[in-house]
Amino acid sequence: MSVSGMTLTRRPFQWRLFLTLAVMAGLVLWFIVHRALRFTSFDAATYADYFWPRRFGLVPHITGGMVAILVGLAQPWLGMTGHTGVQNDAVFKRHQQGIPVRSQQAIFSRAI
Repeated sequence: MSVSGMTLTRRPFQWRLFLTLAVMAGLVLWFIVHRALRFTSFDAATYADYFWPRRFGLVPHITGGMVAILVGLAQPWLGMTGHTGVQNDAVFKRHQQGIPVRSQQAIFSRAI
C-alpha cells in the first residue's frame, strides 16, 4: 500500500481573521477588567442602592455572561479555520449552557 499520492496542503494564515479576533479579545478584556470585575468586591458601595438587593442574581448573571463572551470568541476562529468537528461542538455546548443562567438571573434581578 502506497501513500505517495497523498499531499498535505497547509492553509495560509488568515491575518484579517486573526486581527479581528485580537481586537474583539481586547474589547472583551477591557469590558471584563473595567466593568465586570468590580462586582467581585461584595459590598454595598460597589453595587449601589439599585443592585445591592439584587446581588445574588447579578453575580451568576455576570459570571454566565463572561463565560459566554469568552467562549464566544472561539466560535468564529473554529468555524473560519475549518475546525467544525468535535471542538466546535464542545465550544458551542458551553456557550449554550451559559445562556439559561444569564437569562434566568436577568429575569430574577428584574423581578425583585
